[in-house]
Amino acid sequence: MRPTRFASNAGGMLPALCVSLLAAAPAPLLAQAKPAAAKPTPLEASVDRLAKHPAVTASFAALQNENAWTLDQQASICQIPAPPFKEQARAAA
Repeated sequence: MRPTRFASNAGGMLPALCVSLLAAAPAPLLAQAKPAAAKPTPLEASVDRLAKHPAVTASFAALQNENAWTLDQQASICQIPAPPFKEQARAAA
């Protein structure tokens, strides 16, 4: 089911995380959330328009293209020992 309430930032735009979660949801999942005959709410229509915006679509594509690099970076950082109160080596990296 789609969330019906969003926090807005100073610019009045939906948080990027909410938009990305909605855009990343598989189509069958979204179809199950609402009967096919139901008319989208104004908020849902706005989210759908925003998710289809060329700048948003390009941003998602860039994130997907860089996903392997991001995961490699996260894995290398997690391999640096950082016991409690001794995180200096990880912080330096």
